[in-house]
Amino acid sequence: MTLRPAFRGLIFLRAFQNRSFYVRKMILWICALCLMATIGLIGYYQGAIRVGFSLMGLLLAAWLCVRLSGVVKPLLPVVGVVHPVLIAFIAPAIVYVLIVVIFKSAAVAVHKKADTHYKYNAGDTERQLWLRLNERLGVCLGLANGAVYFLLVATVAYVLGYATIQVSTSDKDSTALKILNRTAQEIQSARLDKAVAPFAPAAE
Repeated sequence: MTLRPAFRGLIFLRAFQNRSFYVRKMILWICALCLMATIGLIGYYQGAIRVGFSLMGLLLAAWLCVRLSGVVKPLLPVVGVVHPVLIAFIAPAIVYVLIVVIFKSAAVAVHKKADTHYKYNAGDTERQLWLRLNERLGVCLGLANGAVYFLLVATVAYVLGYATIQVSTSDKDSTALKILNRTAQEIQSARLDKAVAPFAPAAE
């Protein structure tokens, strides 16, 4: 059966449109893979100790940032932050950053001690084995770090996007606002909203 040229062109356009729709839906996961690959590469160069401490800090901070935000909230009005919505976002973010900084600082100290030990107190074979283990395990932990960072970015984008979508006017929105709204919608369509919801701060 021979198709007319116009009909063949219509089929081609429909296939191209479906493919574009599919690619748009996959942008979120492509970004996730790129982020994980980048953090994994960083883990290779930083080593397992620093990346492992960073992973523990990220997970502990995610668990404690909302719980300990009550300690920071009374201090924010002193520096001029009085809006309850801003306080609900800024307080957990400050706690999160502080915990991560503490773990990263500890990681640098521990890594330095381990590096000094294997550099001056271990044989060449033992040191090479340690370097290989440190690099390869650093990649694995770096991929886990990348997954945590992706959930963190997705949480921020989803919470901010949820707020901006309510007041958006599609004709006058800026490019950044449109990207944020679209990202939040893609997070919801990918059903990641259930994963990030427990970490989303709520205004009192």
